[in-house]
Amino acid sequence: MKTNSENRIVLSVIVPVYNVKDTLYRAVESIISQSFEKLEIILVDDGSTDGSQYICDELAEKYNFVNVIHKANGGLSSARNAGIVIAQGVYITFIDSDDYYIDKFFEEALTKMYDNSADIYVFGLRKGSIEKNKELVFINEICAIKEEAIEKLFLEKAVDFYAWNKIYKRTLFSDIKYPEGHLYEDVIPTYLLFKKAEKIIFSNKIGIFYYSNPNSIVNQEFSISQYDNVLQRIKLLEYIKTDYPTLKPLSTDKLVDGFLSTGFKISGASNQNRSKFLKKIRADISKYFFGILGCSKVSITKKVGLIILFANSKLYKKIYSIALGK
Repeated sequence: MKTNSENRIVLSVIVPVYNVKDTLYRAVESIISQSFEKLEIILVDDGSTDGSQYICDELAEKYNFVNVIHKANGGLSSARNAGIVIAQGVYITFIDSDDYYIDKFFEEALTKMYDNSADIYVFGLRKGSIEKNKELVFINEICAIKEEAIEKLFLEKAVDFYAWNKIYKRTLFSDIKYPEGHLYEDVIPTYLLFKKAEKIIFSNKIGIFYYSNPNSIVNQEFSISQYDNVLQRIKLLEYIKTDYPTLKPLSTDKLVDGFLSTGFKISGASNQNRSKFLKKIRADISKYFFGILGCSKVSITKKVGLIILFANSKLYKKIYSIALGK
C-alpha cells in the first residue's frame, strides 16, 4: 500500500471502476485538479474487461497517491466496501467513474468539517448530460439535530440518499457497509450514516457533475434486481417507523414513488417475470395500502395511480406513459 508524501492522509476518494475506459481519466483528473495534496485515490477495479483495469495500473504508476485494488466483479457496493477497508483518510468520499468533480472545493469542505467537528458534509450537484443539465443546491446550514437532517434526505433533491455528494468521517463506517448484490444500494447506508452522525454540514457549493446515463442499469427494462427499488424503500420505512415516527409520512410517500415507478417497469416487461412481479408488487401494496390511503403526504394523484396499478396494469402503463410524455 502506497501513501502520499504527507504523514497523514486527510481524504480517501474511492472510485469503483467497471468497464469505463472512456470516462475514467476524466474522473481521476477531476480529483487531481482539486489541488488538495493530503489525499489518496483508491481505484477499485471490479473485474473490468474493457481495458479499464490497465488504465488503473497506469494511473497508479504515474501518481504515488493512487492505489489500485483488482477484484472479481461484485457490483458497486462490493467495490465501495473494498475501498473502505483499505482507506487511510480521516474522511471518505465516493465518485462514480462516469462522473467528475467540477469545482475545487475539497480544501474548503474539509476545513469546514474540521472546524465544526462535523461527521458529514453534503454538497450540491449538477445533474444530467453535457447538453442538458440542472443544478441542485441547498442553503448553507449546520445541523446537529438528527431528525431534521434525516428529513432533508426526503425533502431536498440536493441532499437525497445519494452516496456520492457527501464527504464522511471514516469512523462512521465502522459498522456500516453497502449491501452487496443489490441495486439502489445507497438508501439504507445513507440513512444509517445520517442517523449515526452527530453534526452534518449542508453546503450550497456545487461539487460534482452527475452524468445521467440512459443506458445505466437502473434505467433499463425491468429485471429481478429492479425490484430492489421497492424493497429498499420498505426497509427504510420500517426503520423510520421505529426510529423517527414523525417522519413516517415522508417515508411512506417515498415508498409510493417506488411502487409507481417500479410498477411501470413491471407493467411493460415482456419476460416471464412480469406475472410474478405484478403479483409481488400487489401483495406489497396491499400490506401498506391503508397506511398509504391515510397518509397526508401522499397526493391524491399518487393514490389513484396506485389503485389503477393494483387493478389494471395495462391501463396503468398507458396512463403513466402519457404522464411521462413517452
